[in-house]
Order: sequence, then C-alpha cells, then structure tokens
Amino acid sequence: MKKIIAYIICLALIVSIVPASPVSALDWKGNVSVTKHDSYNKDGQFFMSFTVHNTLEGYTGAYSLYFVYAKLLNPSGKTVTEWSSQTVPKQESKKINYGYDYSGLDTGKYTLVLDVKYGDFKTDVWQWKYTIDHTKKSSSVTFGDYEKELDKNGKELHIMKLTIKDAKGQKATYKILDSSGNLVYQWVGKEFDTNNWSSSFRWNGWLNNERGANSRQLASGTYTLQVTITGSNKIFEKDYNLRITQEAKG
Repeated sequence: MKKIIAYIICLALIVSIVPASPVSALDWKGNVSVTKHDSYNKDGQFFMSFTVHNTLEGYTGAYSLYFVYAKLLNPSGKTVTEWSSQTVPKQESKKINYGYDYSGLDTGKYTLVLDVKYGDFKTDVWQWKYTIDHTKKSSSVTFGDYEKELDKNGKELHIMKLTIKDAKGQKATYKILDSSGNLVYQWVGKEFDTNNWSSSFRWNGWLNNERGANSRQLASGTYTLQVTITGSNKIFEKDYNLRITQEAKG
C-alpha cells in the first residue's frame, strides 16, 4: 500500500496513513485488504471510514472469517477508546465507520490502529495505523442580550445571556466586578457536556448573590461580568450599566 496523506479541514484533524504491516501473518495475508474512504464529520464526531475485503476461498466456519478490531491511542500510546469487533465472511466486503468526539482531547498526534485477524488464529494479525494530527479548538464566549425579570418571590434579577463554545469537559468561572474592579460575586459552574452551550447568568444585585443581614444590596452603576474557562488563559468580559432597584429595608 502506498502512503496516502489526506488533509481533513474540519475539526483541524490531519490524517496520515502508515502502510499495512504484518505483526505476525501466514500466507492468508494476500486474502485481506483494506480500502480507506474519505473521513467526515457528523453529529459532533470525526469519522474514519474503511472497507475490509475478505477474498478467502475454500474455508468454512471460523476459518473463513476475518475479525476486525480498532482502537484509538493518545500521543503517549494509551488507549482512548476501543470499538466493537466486526467480522467479515469469506468472499465479502464490509464497510466500517469509526467515530469519536475529539473535541475534549488535548492537542497532539493520535493513532487509530486497525487490526485484522484471521479465524481462530488470534496471533496472526495484519495491521494498519493512521496518525491523526489533532489541534484542540480554543474555548470562546459570546455575550448576548441583557434583561431583567422577577424571581418566584417577586425580587429583581439581572440576566446576562451568553454562549460558550468548544469547552466540553471544562468548567466556567463567572465573576461580577464593580466599577473599581472589586469582586462582588463569584460562581463556578458544572462541567460542560456539550461544545455549544447557550444559557444565562443571573445575579440579584446583592453582595455574593445573598440577601440578608450578613450581606448588602449594591448601588446602580457599571458592573463587569468576567468569564474564564479551565484549560484556557483567556479572560472574556463585558460591562453592563445596571439599574439596581433598592429593596425596602424591613
């Protein structure tokens, strides 16, 4: 097999193919071949697609089958994931697609290892390796609209809408700063389970977001919502000119 290099633009993934090599193979090696198809993206996953061809003749039972195994290794050689094994009967071909969400993986060179094993001879393996040059996308925060509403107790809430992308598996820290840069409220969210998260940050206008005798309501003015994402050194922020309605003291 000649070396083929396919440049995959989506997800910043570059795939290079290492020629097939026998780990331990008998004369059956001429009866198996693999065709690699174009890689593609679907539903947030990057797929590598292959067709395995079994041209064996004159065998029956397990001896007429090829068993196909696949796993993804990280840059250190540790297994990231493995896929269920597939079987290819004699004189048949099977197309197999291996998909994975690479967005939570660190930047580096990953390897998809494709092993084809003959019948019950599980030590006889024909192997292909595909290097995936993965660059992790930087997280981003986009600030949306601001609005006010009342909570279930009829108290004022300041709502700041935002969208956070490419932060799956990470956490966001939200801070409210006054016009002098003093921290008045901080909150750490849960890990994102998606790479496209849209929601809102809510603040009641009180120090530490807590009403009561041990806190105090802040005055109207300019406040900054500051957002940071774990694994990133970027700071995202936006200023808001807030009119904070003072609650009656009882």
